Amino acid sequence: MPQILKRKCSILGCNNKHDARGYCKKHYHIAQRNGTLHSNRKCKFNGCNLPHEAKGYCNKHYMALAYQEKLNTQKCRINNCNNMVVSKGLCEHHYHHLHKYGDPLYRENYPIRFDFCKVCKKPATHKGLGLCNEHFYLYSKYGDPNHRVVIKLPHICSVSSCKENVYKENLCNKHFFRLHKYNKFKKTKCLVKNCGKLVWGDYCEMHTKSLRVYNDPNFIDSPNYAENRAIFKDNLKIKPFNKYFFDVWSHESAYVLGYLFADGHLRGYSPSYNIKFPRGVTFLSTDQELADAVAKAFNFPKSLMYVRPPILSGKNKRKIAWSCDLRSMHLARQAFNKGLLPKKIMRLRMPKGIPDEFLFDFLRGLFDGDGTFGSSNWSICSVVPELLNDIKLKLHTFGIDSTINSSEISEFHDRSKLTGKFIHNISVRGEDLFKLYFLIYRNIKGIMYLARKQHKFENWIESYVERKFNYIIHPTINSTFQNFNKQQIPHISTNT
Repeated sequence: MPQILKRKCSILGCNNKHDARGYCKKHYHIAQRNGTLHSNRKCKFNGCNLPHEAKGYCNKHYMALAYQEKLNTQKCRINNCNNMVVSKGLCEHHYHHLHKYGDPLYRENYPIRFDFCKVCKKPATHKGLGLCNEHFYLYSKYGDPNHRVVIKLPHICSVSSCKENVYKENLCNKHFFRLHKYNKFKKTKCLVKNCGKLVWGDYCEMHTKSLRVYNDPNFIDSPNYAENRAIFKDNLKIKPFNKYFFDVWSHESAYVLGYLFADGHLRGYSPSYNIKFPRGVTFLSTDQELADAVAKAFNFPKSLMYVRPPILSGKNKRKIAWSCDLRSMHLARQAFNKGLLPKKIMRLRMPKGIPDEFLFDFLRGLFDGDGTFGSSNWSICSVVPELLNDIKLKLHTFGIDSTINSSEISEFHDRSKLTGKFIHNISVRGEDLFKLYFLIYRNIKGIMYLARKQHKFENWIESYVERKFNYIIHPTINSTFQNFNKQQIPHISTNT
């Protein structure tokens, strides 16, 4: 068979295989980099002297044809100029004058050459216009070399004797964060007389501890501090109350247990998650009426309740609150057996073995603690969705439909591992509210309830039900009470 001749590189002494234009791959890249591959062929478009790129055109006109654009065949808009347009209706020559001197007819309109600027008498860089660099910039940007540029000075912090620039809300960085953290700009003296210590809060460390322990910031400064401390401890030990309150289910114990699910917890437990030794029950409420009622149910003296003072300013603002600490292992054990927990937030469930006759007393206590009644909406909020699911199933057995909604907790609230990032609420609306009201407040005489929330519920129902309860005004509600007798519907009165 005849041998096939292979074409080789045209460079002398190179036996590599031909790749393109008579060169091997190595010498082709060298020639391309040095520019020796380009021929003297030029663009075939009239008036264009650019080198040929492809298909008889330069790069500019070839790209115009590739994207199906119309070729630029216009002439310069200056009279007696037949050159092709480059930009802004001008040829390259006149466009250069426009860009450099601000006038395409610079040669014709400005035959005089100025050696000094006409505005500031500095050496004129642009002698045709008679302007220095600074005023030529104003002329090219604003059309007037005498244009005044208004320089905006930075704002200064609104705090007196502070010259820092503004960060937010007319305050510098330092004073802005001090205001949001401490609600003031500078340290002030402790509110206790004759103390004189500069603090960010209201009291110094010593008097803050006295306020927290003894409920009085001046307690530690008294001359008879040792005697007063002994008397204070003796009063703390004298706390008689009913330790067997949760031994038997009743309307009162079910209500109090529901309230403790909202605002109470067990105390004195072991550090682990397995509760072994609960030693007491405690609750904290900002509603004095509700706190007094729960303390009365335990036969706990109101005079021995702890009053947490309010904080009116600063980052940790809070309202006044009433607290009760019931130290009894028997009481704590019985409450634990019924479902109350110390670290209750993410592990609460419905009470264990609660009878159906006391279920709505429990819901009334939970509603008074963590519930609200808006416009035709009864709801209870919690961070534990399982607890609300249990309540929903219980309500469904009584023919009451409910819905559970979730929303993300704001970043300004507690979003720890115990609370999670979402808060949930169970709500009842529409005709089911009538059933729910009659079941929760069916025995309103002699039972515990928060009158303020009951009145809101009652005022909404009074617009649909007559006071004498012999018939229902709203026609759509008749089907709701087909299984209810008149004796089961209690008399609704505002003077409960």
